[in-house]
Amino acid sequence: MLHRNHPLLIAGLILLQTTSWVLVPYVTLPNAPLDVIEGAVWGRQFELGYHKGPPLFAWALGFGLQLLPGSMLPALLLSQVSLGLAYWAVWRVARRLYGGDDALIVLLLMTTIYFYGFPSPEFNPIILQMAFSAIAGSFFYTALRDDRLRDWVIVGIAAGLGLLTRYSTAMYLVAMAAFVLLQPQARLCLKRPGPYLATLLAVLILLPHLYWLQNSNYVTFAYVDQRAGFSSGLNRLLLPVHFIGSQFLALLPPLVLLLIGIGARAEPAAAPVSKITSFDRWFVIAIALGPVLLVVVLALIMGRTPRAMWGAPLWIFVTLLAPLLFSDKISATGRRWIARAWPLAFLLPLALYASAMVVGPQIMNRNKRVHFPGHELARVVTETWRQETGQPLRFVAGQMWLSGNVVFYSSDRPQSFTAASSVAAPWIDRTQLRQCGAMLLWSASQDEDEIPRNLAVAFPEARLLPPLVLKPPANALQHVPFRFGWAIAAPTGPCPERP
Repeated sequence: MLHRNHPLLIAGLILLQTTSWVLVPYVTLPNAPLDVIEGAVWGRQFELGYHKGPPLFAWALGFGLQLLPGSMLPALLLSQVSLGLAYWAVWRVARRLYGGDDALIVLLLMTTIYFYGFPSPEFNPIILQMAFSAIAGSFFYTALRDDRLRDWVIVGIAAGLGLLTRYSTAMYLVAMAAFVLLQPQARLCLKRPGPYLATLLAVLILLPHLYWLQNSNYVTFAYVDQRAGFSSGLNRLLLPVHFIGSQFLALLPPLVLLLIGIGARAEPAAAPVSKITSFDRWFVIAIALGPVLLVVVLALIMGRTPRAMWGAPLWIFVTLLAPLLFSDKISATGRRWIARAWPLAFLLPLALYASAMVVGPQIMNRNKRVHFPGHELARVVTETWRQETGQPLRFVAGQMWLSGNVVFYSSDRPQSFTAASSVAAPWIDRTQLRQCGAMLLWSASQDEDEIPRNLAVAFPEARLLPPLVLKPPANALQHVPFRFGWAIAAPTGPCPERP
């Protein structure tokens, strides 16, 4: 019989968690989610940055879709591989800190955090960042403890790739730097080359994006500033309260499991873990709580509104606090009860997700965004374009959600001229766009049947087509069909071959 802390058991647990969140969405998800659609649009071309953020997410998804075009499988696999690496990295630290029993508890609690389940099929920069932040934090601990240069190399690479995924990786790096400066034993590392090598590697990885950022007039910062919004007065003070409230709800499942373990005290709880040093204790506090505290402080200072999902990468190490704070309150029986309750915490989100995708519209009397006929829209648009022009569809212009669905599902694999904007799609060659022509798309229910102004300005010669009406997917509410406006900007010359 395998010992319950055998690495094979841990690997099996991670594999079960991640595989389940690939298979269930793959079977039940009716359409690619918005973040996946955006990543597919951006990933069609290799850029050093995009108007909403750094490029690594788009590169990864774009490469996956080169192998399996029009499939959700690359996004689902990338999402769960990212989370699997995060689980492993946290378990690696927990085993070193507490030993096998409590490391297993840390991992069980971590997998039940809301962010790492229900939202995880929508692969995006937030999920990819989790892997790099977790790896950086994990090897930062062993680099300080063991003084191995290879650990510092991994820290630097993970930090650079994390920043190339999402700027909020800096919250972890600031927390780690503060720990080094404030903890006397950690401060000794500054006398050795490791931290400087890690910093150099991170900067070198990020340098091309920084060059792009300067040349693009820091467009990504403008987007983040717009998304966060601004509040003043009393609302400014309430922002962190709302954010922390949303984060508490996301952490509720592991808290419930923890309470089950504390309440099941059939025998005296184990003695506190004696090998935990002051260094270890402050490391756990810094890495588990430092990033989220920094976000809250910045929100207060700047008056910005952090969105609930932005907190997802900030809690990667939070379950490390459980053995530190409650080891003396959880008996062996309590640990067994946590393990017995975990399957319910594992299965319930999967069941709720499948229900939301399959019967959710009937229960809630409304469709989610993913209850959308993306496959059919792409098929009709592609076939109509070919019939009208006799050429493959090379460009589609319009709202990100509509044009992006055509990009994702069309067999012609066109490019999106999103919102006909050079900010959103600066890589579009206007000369080639005129030569190859474009299909224009918009939501007729929102913008009526006339060509929207931004598209009419960009394509004054476009020919309006009769509105396109499509039925919702089979598992969506059927009483409201989807109504689209579309127009053809015909090719003006021979369209160059794809490179």
